[in-house]
Amino acid sequence: MKASSNFFLILLALSLFLSCAQTPQRLVSEQPVVPIKGVVPENVKDSVVRIVGLLGTQLHKGSGFFVAPDKIATNIHVVAHLGPIFAKLVDKETIWEVAGVTAYDVENDLVILKIAGEGLPLPLGDSDAVRRSEPISVVGFPEGVYKVMTGTVLSTRESDKRIRTTADTAGGSSGGPLLNNKGQVIGIHAGRDEAIPSNVLKGLLSQTAPMEPLAQWHKRKPIRAYAYFVLGKTKFTDKNYDAALADFDKTIQLNPKLGHAYYIRGAAKSTLRDYNGAITDYDKYIQMNPGDAAAYTDRALAKFRLGASEAEQGHTKKARHLYKAAIEDYTSAINLDPNRHRVYNYSAWRKYLFGQFETDAGNRTEAKKLYQGAINDSDQVIQRDPNNASAYYTRGTAKIALGDAKGAIADFDELIRIFPGSAKAYYERGQAKESLGKKEAAKADFEKAKKLDPNVGQ
Repeated sequence: MKASSNFFLILLALSLFLSCAQTPQRLVSEQPVVPIKGVVPENVKDSVVRIVGLLGTQLHKGSGFFVAPDKIATNIHVVAHLGPIFAKLVDKETIWEVAGVTAYDVENDLVILKIAGEGLPLPLGDSDAVRRSEPISVVGFPEGVYKVMTGTVLSTRESDKRIRTTADTAGGSSGGPLLNNKGQVIGIHAGRDEAIPSNVLKGLLSQTAPMEPLAQWHKRKPIRAYAYFVLGKTKFTDKNYDAALADFDKTIQLNPKLGHAYYIRGAAKSTLRDYNGAITDYDKYIQMNPGDAAAYTDRALAKFRLGASEAEQGHTKKARHLYKAAIEDYTSAINLDPNRHRVYNYSAWRKYLFGQFETDAGNRTEAKKLYQGAINDSDQVIQRDPNNASAYYTRGTAKIALGDAKGAIADFDELIRIFPGSAKAYYERGQAKESLGKKEAAKADFEKAKKLDPNVGQ
């Protein structure tokens, strides 16, 4: 009965996949694709495949591309789940079942699949020659829809051999090629804004070994670890955090070196308010990937929230230690990624809140330093994004805390220009005006704030 059920699910998955194949308009983006110079969509379509298999009772989708007429490169996490795996070009009717694996790299999340069919291999470029700000394209099937996603290179990381880009990708893009303006593969998209360098793929392709059947490969412990990791991520996305944690625990038991499992397990623990557990997991991930700015930012948030909990319990010393540690993490993130204004935004607001804590504790000198730090970080955000409402709000409140009411009013003026529906902006501006003795103007702002949000200021 179990075998029959599994067979039925496979047939169902195939029928869904075939239904998409018979209606190409479902696969091709309705929006016109504007590729970068050198990337010809018609040629790329003959090289990039949609990869589908069953994850439990649901279709699991990803991308891949031909590196030889009968070989496809993709991420391990795209194909680690049990059961048959299928591949298809966007504008061809033929669906290929993956026969097996010819090479794989657990550390870098890469695998070469063998199929009984042919496609057009993409040329591999030199990822060591990649430079910041150069234009790139990621080609794949985000949400199951064929798309060329453009952007630029943000940075390269030596710690975990990743290229970061600005391309706006989504689930289903993993395994797709990252192309330079010559149409050469310089990376393999691996999730978030990251890609694995093409020179890592070249090293994998240089390995020669007999094909291993897919079913046999799926039984390997590191591959099973990836399968649990994907299951956990799916449950995390569905907000089933306790079940996700169980899968991440199994992932780490099978492969303690799978760093991203610690990262997302930390995120799940943080969501469940297990901040100590989250910090421990972020610590482990950062030990493995010290160049990932986002990890420092997430660890900082966990430390700050734990600090707030300690402060509520009257544990002032512990709270101060955690707040300082959080600011240090934000500083590390900024040093690693100085062009991401969101990190400055996070840092600015936490410095302001830390300043409030020190003010309440009577440490006015330390509080002033923190308020000024919040202003400095907000300045950095506004230089990069002049219409960033959050930065004006943080800078305005920090100026009020330092007694600069005029400067605060100017910031709230800008905030109201950007976001005229902000009750907080009118309320805070009213406070600043009241401190300057402008009672009528302050009254008008308070009335406007209450009209927008009757609970503002409470």
